[in-house]
Amino acid sequence: MSMSLNLAEMVPNAIGMIAFDNDGQIIEAVGIGKERKEDVLQLQQVELDDEGFGLLEYDNIQVLIYKKEEKTVAVYTHSGK
Repeated sequence: MSMSLNLAEMVPNAIGMIAFDNDGQIIEAVGIGKERKEDVLQLQQVELDDEGFGLLEYDNIQVLIYKKEEKTVAVYTHSGK
C-alpha cells in the first residue's frame, strides 16, 4: 500500500475499500475489499447520480461508490440497520 487514505478517518464505519478502473482492473484493495474482488463486475453496474455517487446494500453491508473519470472507489461499511 503506497499512499492509501486512512479509511477509518474518512469513513467511520469503513470495513474495507476496493478501487478499480473502467476495465475492471483492481488498483487497490484494503480490508474486506481484498476478499471481495469478484464484486467489481456488480459494482460497475450500479447506477450513479450526476456527480458519480452510488450506493449498494446487501447483507447488512453498504457499499458507497464514487466514480471520477476512469476510476471507481467502493467503500464497504456496516449498514447499521
